[in-house]
Amino acid sequence: MKKFLITLFILGVGVSTLLHSYGVIKGDFTVVIGAWVVLGVLCFIIYFINKALSLSFNSLTNAYGRKFKKRKLISKQDEDDAYQLVSGEIKNEAIDKATWARLYIKNKGDDKKTEIDYLEERVNQILDATEKQKHQTLIEREKKKKEKANAIGCLIITVIIIIVIITVLNS
Repeated sequence: MKKFLITLFILGVGVSTLLHSYGVIKGDFTVVIGAWVVLGVLCFIIYFINKALSLSFNSLTNAYGRKFKKRKLISKQDEDDAYQLVSGEIKNEAIDKATWARLYIKNKGDDKKTEIDYLEERVNQILDATEKQKHQTLIEREKKKKEKANAIGCLIITVIIIIVIITVLNS
């Protein structure tokens, strides 16, 4: 978008200079310089509107990153839900047998330590999956915002070009 606006500004400067030199734009050169200033300001406004409508995903994750160091997108409710789910797995004996066996060996047959480690590992697995899903959702939302901002930017640029053409033709 930035390159497009710079190109648009340069084209506007070139066209207005040529139109003045051929006598289409009447008056002294300050009129042309005024047109350059107006076009430049409009390009800046378009750029900042586009920037405001399309927040980058990095800024969102950085904001979360300052709040939560380990998990950026996980709420307290997500953690509580994960613990509830794993507690239900253990209670109903619907555990992941491979994970349990690995932890049982690691803890040298101590059932209590194995249960604690299993609870911790399964909660982490669930929270990782939840965070990955939320991250993907944010990426999709960000993509939609950028598409909308680009469409608005193109519309604004089209309106500006039409205004410039009408102004030149009326001069």
